Amino acid sequence: MRKYGFNAIIFIIAGYIGKENLWDVNVGFKRFKHLNWEQIKEMQRAGFVFGSHTVTHPDLTKIPINKAKEEIEISKKIKIRK
Repeated sequence: MRKYGFNAIIFIIAGYIGKENLWDVNVGFKRFKHLNWEQIKEMQRAGFVFGSHTVTHPDLTKIPINKAKEEIEISKKIKIRK
């Protein structure tokens, strides 16, 4: 990224760090493994920026507002371990 002068931000689903996704399996897609802590740290050192994208990846339009707020707030509290 740095070599070409690009910036990137990746939004992490905090509860799935190092785990496989579950949501796409329900619609016939494969499971994919999410980044683990070491990969996140390595990418961060290379210039990637990380943001939060909920804890469990719910459809925020289909859950109560208090649960949506909780998903967002908790995900923001999970920090990259140094």
